[in-house]
Amino acid sequence: MRNLEILLKNKSVNYDRLEEFGFQKKQNEYIYYDDICDEQFQVVIFISEKKNIPKL
Repeated sequence: MRNLEILLKNKSVNYDRLEEFGFQKKQNEYIYYDDICDEQFQVVIFISEKKNIPKL
């Protein structure tokens, strides 16, 4: 899904809970890594404190 701006419109991030879900804080970003499909792929999610639009 490439058009995440529409999907995430009017949504907000609860930064206080991100680490509970496995995100790691590095500088001004939260980063989540997960291997899927028998480690053939890796999912990486970046959430910035300045802009809440994920990078694809």
